[in-house]
Amino acid sequence: AVVDLAELADRGLVAGLLLVLLLCWRLVVQRARQRELEAVNRRLEHEQLRLMETNAELSAEQQRRRSAESSREHLLAAIDQTDAMVLILDEQKRIVFANPTLRARCATDLRGVPTGCPMSDLPLLVPLISESIWEELLAAGTWRGTRAVRCPERPADPIWHADLALKSFRSTDYRRFTIAIVRDISHEIELEAKLQHAQQRETIGTLTTGIAHDFGNLLTPILALSKEAHASCASPELAKTLGEITSAAERGRQLVRSLMTFSRGTDRSSRKTHVAQVIEEALSLLRSAMPPGVTIEHDEEVIGKALAHH
Repeated sequence: AVVDLAELADRGLVAGLLLVLLLCWRLVVQRARQRELEAVNRRLEHEQLRLMETNAELSAEQQRRRSAESSREHLLAAIDQTDAMVLILDEQKRIVFANPTLRARCATDLRGVPTGCPMSDLPLLVPLISESIWEELLAAGTWRGTRAVRCPERPADPIWHADLALKSFRSTDYRRFTIAIVRDISHEIELEAKLQHAQQRETIGTLTTGIAHDFGNLLTPILALSKEAHASCASPELAKTLGEITSAAERGRQLVRSLMTFSRGTDRSSRKTHVAQVIEEALSLLRSAMPPGVTIEHDEEVIGKALAHH
């Protein structure tokens, strides 16, 4: 009985040890699984953060694309509505883009210019962007200046002045293009010419005023002395000569008044003039200045017909 009890105790001890080992193993397995789950959770959290960052980047990229597309639409709207002519050419001088202003100026109707056609198909652009200008553009990358052109197919059209700006650039695929901006400055040229004409008239008016003033100062004593001499003259021939001097001085004074009126730009008053008397006075002055042996004759009927035609 004692042996049996000892054997049973040993067996119980072994069973207890096995049970303890089993429990420890289960704890180890559970801890390993827990660590694996924690690692999986950490990986899931990291992947979630990465997905959130990717989503944020995609949202930012979409926003940039929407902003770029909006800017592109605004730019195209501005180019379409501008009064300037905008043209884009490739390296072979083929048309890549032409805004409506250029289409309306070059084409016979508003259906536009076909994209991809050579520039030579548009007669207006040939004299505008000549071969020499194109060569300078290829060498320097830019060209700016004014051009006076007329469409070869419409020679009856007036010459129009253009402010031309050319600039070469490369696209994202490194292809070379040229943008041309053409602005019609014919009205500005016309206004500038009118301004120059007005300035010239102002200069001439100032000069004329000075000359007329000096000329009037010279005529005043001549007129006064001739009248005084004519009043006290007893010789008929001398009186006639003094009268001619007085009449010439009077015409000179009238000329001075006309010059002053012209220089001031005021309206001139009209008055009746006896043309025959003026012609007779002029002939008298000419006869006195002619050398001996030279005579001047006039026919009043012929002069009357000539004046009637005018």
